[in-house]
Amino acid sequence: LPPVYNRNQNADKKLLDFIIYMRYFLDDISFIEFIDDIYNLLSELETTISKTAYDDVRGKMGIKNKEHLLLLKTISKTINFLSFS
Repeated sequence: LPPVYNRNQNADKKLLDFIIYMRYFLDDISFIEFIDDIYNLLSELETTISKTAYDDVRGKMGIKNKEHLLLLKTISKTINFLSFS
């Protein structure tokens, strides 16, 4: 994800953290469906409420841009526990 998601810049992103954590608990297909569902729900919400209200909701979810959700579908599930870099 873009640097704008660094923890020190955005302390209010608990839902986004949950979405990323789910990557390690779901298989690839289920995770992609999960991301697609969230993306589609945000798209529907965007057309339903005012732009200001939508931006507020999206921001409080910790998502700077809903297109960034699509990037999450490409993240690796590999965890390198021995890396300290």
